Parts: sequence; C-alpha cells; structure tokens
Amino acid sequence: MGCSWRKTLSFFLVFVPIYLHGASSQEAAPVGPRKLFFERLRRLEEQFRRFQEVTWTHLQSIASNYNVFYNIDVRFRSLAEESQAVAQAVNRSQASVQGELAQLKAWVRKLQCRSRKFAAWAPPSFSQTPPPRTWSSSALVSSLPCEPCPSAAGSARPPAAWTPCCPDPSTS
Repeated sequence: MGCSWRKTLSFFLVFVPIYLHGASSQEAAPVGPRKLFFERLRRLEEQFRRFQEVTWTHLQSIASNYNVFYNIDVRFRSLAEESQAVAQAVNRSQASVQGELAQLKAWVRKLQCRSRKFAAWAPPSFSQTPPPRTWSSSALVSSLPCEPCPSAAGSARPPAAWTPCCPDPSTS
C-alpha cells in the first residue's frame, strides 16, 4: 500500500501543478477579451460624448437662427404697423388739406362774385382793382393820382374790398 500511496502522491505532485497552471492560464485568457471589451466601451463612451457636444452645438445654432428669424419677423411686423400708421396720418392730413382747399376755393368764388358786383356798381374808371403797390424807403408809393388811403395802406384785406379814398374824377 505504501507504493500506491507514493504513486498517488507523485501523481498529485506532478499533475496538480500542471492542472493549476492550465487552470490559471484558462482564467488569464478571458482577461484579454475583457480588456478589449472595456477599451471598446470606453471609446464608444468618448464617441457618444463628442456626439452629444456636436448635437448640443448644432441645436444651439438652430435656436439662435430661430431667434434671429423670429426677431426679424417681429421687426418686419413692427415696421408694417408703423407704415400703416404713417399712411393713416398722411390720409388724415390729405383729407384736412382737401377740406382747407375746398374752403379756399369757396372763399375765392365769393371774392370773385363780390368783385363782379363791385365792378358792376362802380363807375367805369374804378371798375378794375388798383395796380399793385410798391414800398419805398420812406412811404407807400402808388401810381394813382391821389394819395393812398390810410385804411388800405397796411390792411390785409383782399383787393376786392378796396375802396378809393379819392373823390370820383367824374364828379370833380
């Protein structure tokens, strides 16, 4: 029995280290693929992080472009409103100018009518309005044979209301 014990012991001493060496080499073999797996996972995480950064930058540029376009749209709307306000103001001023022009035309018609009545009423020598007056350095100069009427010398009345202050030549 002693011999079998020795054979068994030598068998264990020879084969156990071989077995342990084989088992340790089998355990060491998966370390290489694990290392490759983690390295690849790290590279994928890095690529994903860069993708996130690029995507974020792109989204920010889209948002800024949207804000620019939105601001331009708001500016165009405000300019259109201002343009409409200016057009309305122009229309109102044009209407008031047209009203004033109509009043002036009516006033001119009245003056023409009064001047015709005056021409029909006045003697033939005074049927026309007097010539325009010119100013000299000292006094009012007139081409009429008589002195200028003090009431008409500085008056702002229209010419149709002018009346001579000289006696009628036909009566003198």
